[in-house]
Amino acid sequence: MAGYDWPSQRGLTLAALDLLELTAPCDLVNGAVLGLLANARRGWGISLVAGTGCNCWGRNQAGQMGHMTGAGNILGEYAGGSELIARALHRVAYAWTGREGPTALSDAFIAAAGAQDLEDLVAGLTINRYVLDASHAPLIFDCAAQGDAAALELLHWAGDELGVMVITVARQIGVQQAAPDVVLIGGLFKGTPSLQDLVEASVRPQMPGVTFLPMQAPPVIGAVILAMERARRPAHAIRQALLALQTQAPVTF
Repeated sequence: MAGYDWPSQRGLTLAALDLLELTAPCDLVNGAVLGLLANARRGWGISLVAGTGCNCWGRNQAGQMGHMTGAGNILGEYAGGSELIARALHRVAYAWTGREGPTALSDAFIAAAGAQDLEDLVAGLTINRYVLDASHAPLIFDCAAQGDAAALELLHWAGDELGVMVITVARQIGVQQAAPDVVLIGGLFKGTPSLQDLVEASVRPQMPGVTFLPMQAPPVIGAVILAMERARRPAHAIRQALLALQTQAPVTF
């Protein structure tokens, strides 16, 4: 489950699932764990999430887990789309007050919000007449691709912040020098300029053997692997077979 980060959440979450009247054993993990199990080549490594929010989970060769708080900007973890937009709005406000120079982000956000001009946008944001959220994060990539300095700086900031999360979790589980796979999950990694390149530039100096992998196998494969582990069955060895099954044409009757 997205947002499931702490054992204290377990009881209420399982109670909600009781409505399904499941008869099989049931377990809970953060959704990033399934992405890791489905995509890491050796069944261990780190998953980095940058979508609407951000998170990072890891598992080492012995099965020990490590993770961030998952609380985003509340506890100083960046940068999913929500945090990236919040930071971008700061730059737009700075442009209006004159604290910083103009940025292409202003015109992009004016158009997206349907505002009349920059002053109308800033005024409207202060009273929630206009709302810009994580779904508008692609506008930052668009402005960066056009060479806008503020947008480029924001993406470099995001790459550094996400890279710190990877390094932190790697340190928690002791895999900094073990050449882990890092599975990249979330829509921000599909943007241009490449956020993956910026994360790699942040991580590689401290973890030179790391391999970055896009999210390709669906999380359901991670769920099957996890279920087999809980049932004490050989699990990760069947990953390739599960991948092959998902590519087969559906059976028709």
